[in-house]
Amino acid sequence: LVQYKAKRGDCNVPQTQGKLGRWVNTQRKLYKKGKLAQDRVDRLNSIGFKGALKEAVPTVPWETRFNEFVQYKAKHNNCNVPKSQGPLGRWVNTQREV
Repeated sequence: LVQYKAKRGDCNVPQTQGKLGRWVNTQRKLYKKGKLAQDRVDRLNSIGFKGALKEAVPTVPWETRFNEFVQYKAKHNNCNVPKSQGPLGRWVNTQREV
């Protein structure tokens, strides 16, 4: 991984990059689950490894999305928010599934 970073400037090894890609993917999974030993976390962090490639999306309170939903209904006179309507659409879809 150190050699990869020296050559490419980052630690974002694609999963398709053979053994190294699979190893990095495993480290990332363990990191996200909190199951990676602290000494390994420290070593990976020291070379600029990012445990999560995507930035965490801030969690919006349920009540906030519900209020957006009420506004949508008032504006469109229905509750048929398409999933493609961004965060509100995904939220409504999730509510329908639970």
